[in-house]
Amino acid sequence: MLVTLMLGALPFMQGVEIETVGTVEKAGSAVAQLQHAKACKADARGTKGAARVAAMNKACQAYDAVVSYWPDSGVVTAEAAFRSGEINRTMGHIGVAKGRFEVSFDNGEGSTFASRALLEIGHIHRRESEMDKALEYYGRVAALKGAPIRYINDSREWAGKTHFELGHWEKSIVALEEWYKNAEGPIEQIKSVDLQVQCLINLQQPVKAQQMLDEVLENLSPLAEEPSKESAKLKRAIERMKAPKLLVETD
Repeated sequence: MLVTLMLGALPFMQGVEIETVGTVEKAGSAVAQLQHAKACKADARGTKGAARVAAMNKACQAYDAVVSYWPDSGVVTAEAAFRSGEINRTMGHIGVAKGRFEVSFDNGEGSTFASRALLEIGHIHRRESEMDKALEYYGRVAALKGAPIRYINDSREWAGKTHFELGHWEKSIVALEEWYKNAEGPIEQIKSVDLQVQCLINLQQPVKAQQMLDEVLENLSPLAEEPSKESAKLKRAIERMKAPKLLVETD
């Protein structure tokens, strides 16, 4: 059966024909199916309780239909699988979410979805306290050819934090140093150094820790005094640092 889906709030969906196949609606192409899935996701906004669960399930089915009906559509398939993974993760369907992110990675070569999917899988393992697997996936992001620096830095950050949580101070510093050297802004550098100094404190190297802290604050504190929103954010990041207080306590 063919029906025309008319959504005034979503102009890109006006006039798209949707074929109902069983309980899942099938559009005429992978792109149209993806648009339909996005419309379903938009419909979930503002819903609560059982209505939200039903709306999110419908969006998942629509995204999954892209994978089912157009498994070889490359980036379109990768995006649909990724969006389904996000929804399933939010709804607590962790195993299903991981599977969708795997599909996204498999189809996402040359797009941001490859690195993003690996990161999400790493986060799932970390939240499940499967730290070795989490570190494996973070490492895969860092080694992924053509991955955007933003996501490579995310992998360095989370590898450093994971090693930190495990008490692997030296390994944490290695990852955090790479994050610092390739940081896209001073706020990232402050966060990296804050953790590195804490690692050095735990390694009983307070002199080196103090030197590192002093150097970064000398270089970046002046930027925090400039009259801009980014400077205000940097100032807050400096104020939230744990390392200065910990260093005082080690004296």
